[in-house]
Amino acid sequence: MQILIDTDSRKRRKAPGLFLLPGALLAPTLIIVFVVLLYPAACTIFFSLTDKTMADTTYSFIGLKNYSNLFSDPKFWMAFQHSIIFTLVAGSLNILLGFGTALLVNRAIPFRGLFRSLLLIPWVMPHIVTGLMFRWLYNDFYGYLNYLLIHAGLIEKPILFLVDRAFVWLAVILPTVWYEYPFVMLMFLAALQSISPDLYRAAKVDGANAFQQFLHITLPCLKQAFLLNGLLQIIFMFKSFNLVWILTQGGPGDRTELLSTLAYRHVFEGFSTGYGSAVATVIFLVLFAVSIVYLASPAIRSEEP
Repeated sequence: MQILIDTDSRKRRKAPGLFLLPGALLAPTLIIVFVVLLYPAACTIFFSLTDKTMADTTYSFIGLKNYSNLFSDPKFWMAFQHSIIFTLVAGSLNILLGFGTALLVNRAIPFRGLFRSLLLIPWVMPHIVTGLMFRWLYNDFYGYLNYLLIHAGLIEKPILFLVDRAFVWLAVILPTVWYEYPFVMLMFLAALQSISPDLYRAAKVDGANAFQQFLHITLPCLKQAFLLNGLLQIIFMFKSFNLVWILTQGGPGDRTELLSTLAYRHVFEGFSTGYGSAVATVIFLVLFAVSIVYLASPAIRSEEP
């Protein structure tokens, strides 16, 4: 009995030392997360409660006044509506196109690895390269898209894709989908390859055709992939900024103004850091609420062990 007590006491004395190595290994990552994510987020929320401007180093605490002004601003609600529409349309297209291409490249076809690599090229390109490339394609003087449409007899004169209010949303969504869908494809491809081939063999023995196998095996096994891709697309599209700003800067007028471009405009063009921070905080709160709903949904909790 005395030996067991001494052993337990020695384990308790050594226990604190067991956490030193894991803590030391995690410290660099935690520091980076704090510096890159948590500290800027905290500063944004704090500045949203002040009247800080870019032109003055002094500021005062004004509480929720920025939010009161924000929620009574028609431009904010217009940008909010644009962000929701952009998220639903672009996100849905990303999922559909990514899922379809994942099904294609998951099949045993010649040069499958080459096709997978080629399809990932848009995703690894910088936003600035993608944006400038599509600006060139849309150009009314030397753009290749107008050249093809005119020579095909579909139009008589060039279309100002980034100026014409009837086409500008299409001109923004197209490069966004082109850039984002390879990531969705990669996620679905990983999920497809995790499905056991034995399930398909057993279904084939039972007489199930290809469509029945897809309906009763593939789709149910990809439920989590669909939910995760749906959440990520809501997050990525709702806070989308780079391509929209490179292509239209929210124009023409405010036709493609999103919450992200509105926040940037107030901070760096209007020099109203407090008001712009309030817009950015709204983006954060909306996406945080969506994430909480996703994690608390029965479809997710039912998959937990």
